[in-house]
Amino acid sequence: MKFEHLMNTIYHQFGICHKVLSANVEYINGRNFGTVQLYINVYPDDFEQLEFFLNKNKLLNTAVAYTCRKYL
Repeated sequence: MKFEHLMNTIYHQFGICHKVLSANVEYINGRNFGTVQLYINVYPDDFEQLEFFLNKNKLLNTAVAYTCRKYL
């Protein structure tokens, strides 16, 4: 799946806003490969749909969650 198509699908099909934190994508013979680090802020149900989509399209994915707490 092309990088641009993946980003478009995440936004339009799932309605998930994201920020690209870093990307290292290379194109060879019409195929692309590499790594992309995204920041997404979604509910668990939305994330499960996205994870299912990525796995279905054979896109390796890992999730890292950070919770920032504010103390008043």
